[in-house]
Amino acid sequence: MRKRFSDQAYLFCLNSFKEARYNLISDSLGSSSDLYKALYSPEKSVRNTELERYELLVIQRQWESAVSQSKKISDNERSSVRSLFVNIYRDYVAKIQGTSLDLYFIEDHLKAIESLLEMNRKWDDQLKLLQVDFMKNEKILDDMISKEESKTK
Repeated sequence: MRKRFSDQAYLFCLNSFKEARYNLISDSLGSSSDLYKALYSPEKSVRNTELERYELLVIQRQWESAVSQSKKISDNERSSVRSLFVNIYRDYVAKIQGTSLDLYFIEDHLKAIESLLEMNRKWDDQLKLLQVDFMKNEKILDDMISKEESKTK
């Protein structure tokens, strides 16, 4: 009986997921500011968006690494390796995202999330500026009131 995929294809997939696992552990131990932002953002909606962004970054990083590594494989084995990896990887992505997310949409989804987070950062910056203006005006008003009170005394 002939094997559908070569041993090299299985080893390639195993090594790819082993590398991804190593990267996740490394990120968890503090080497990823993306994961830190995702876990410790004070606002729940921002935290959820950051977590989704981190998941997509991990998926994208693993895919790009696998594509890069597959270029080192002989042409004879490459199609078998890629075929097996794509099948396994699609199942993996579906489990993470809850749907069978097409790999080509990951980058677009990631850009949309980045855009949302950037708008949130701009909103926070504007809010801080307004708070500073309010505090300045409040101080000016307090000074004016104090000045008027001292005149009447």
